[in-house]
Amino acid sequence: MRAAATTVLLIWLFANGNGEEIPGPNPPPATPVNFTGTVQPDRTVLLTWSANTESDLAGYLLYRGVLPDFPIDADHLWETIPAPDSTFPDGTISSALFYRLAAIDAGGHRSTPTDELSLAPTGIEESSSIPKQYKLAQNYPNPFNPKTTIRFTLLKAERVDLSIYNILGQKVTTLINGEKEAGNHQVEWDATDEKGTAVTSGIYFYRIETFNFRQVKRMLFLK
Repeated sequence: MRAAATTVLLIWLFANGNGEEIPGPNPPPATPVNFTGTVQPDRTVLLTWSANTESDLAGYLLYRGVLPDFPIDADHLWETIPAPDSTFPDGTISSALFYRLAAIDAGGHRSTPTDELSLAPTGIEESSSIPKQYKLAQNYPNPFNPKTTIRFTLLKAERVDLSIYNILGQKVTTLINGEKEAGNHQVEWDATDEKGTAVTSGIYFYRIETFNFRQVKRMLFLK
């Protein structure tokens, strides 16, 4: 049973590498339920869910991303898990990771994936890896509506000002104004100004400024 399920999963991957469901006359399996996860004391991840009951169930497709709202495609297919397994131990986690799980039957029909599961090390908001350079990443998603995430990296602990400006150069809002530790950080902007009023569609700029680093990037808000 386990070997047969593994074979089905491999056939599905080679025949359908884009990660999309194979069309067919049979209905796909049900979406897995009770999909959850915990970060163990050694910072490894343990994912669990309730096993599907379909008689022709082949197994599960586990998708993983480092950003929220990641696409369900071959690039984010992390592991194929043969039935009847309903747990999966992932590796060590040092920053936030995002997971979704889908069931697949012997005919190659994939269920709708679960809602996104977010896990991060307890009490740690930024990556513990040692950064090699300052960085202001492109916001994601971009274009966006209604929210977007801005990530940046600091080489040392220092005061950070991260603000949003409109196309006229007028400050819209300040997202961060204070001390931050060295490492990777992220902040979310919900397309509102300092008063909490929604901004209009258009091009905006986000600027980071520290004692040692300054950079500006552009983003597009679409309603």
